[in-house]
Amino acid sequence: MNRLRLAMGKSVASPLDDWIGGLPLARHAREYTFSEARELIERSGLTVELMTSRHFQISTGVTSRGAQIAKKAIDRLATRYPTLGPEIIIIARRS
Repeated sequence: MNRLRLAMGKSVASPLDDWIGGLPLARHAREYTFSEARELIERSGLTVELMTSRHFQISTGVTSRGAQIAKKAIDRLATRYPTLGPEIIIIARRS
């Protein structure tokens, strides 16, 4: 279910307000959805100029031929459907 929720751009972690408010067990490292990252940036007074994603680990980690092919496919998919990419890239400016 978590993979399906993430594929649909929904979070599987505790709500941002719980994390920001410091509730016990809610403040550990976590992954962010595009909408959560946008919300955090906007709460800090910045305006998002660009949000996209890529796969930067193509030539590191597991480097077998099959792994590199899969990583390149994920990178291509991420350029078309950014919410499916493994790493979020954000450019923001002061409002």
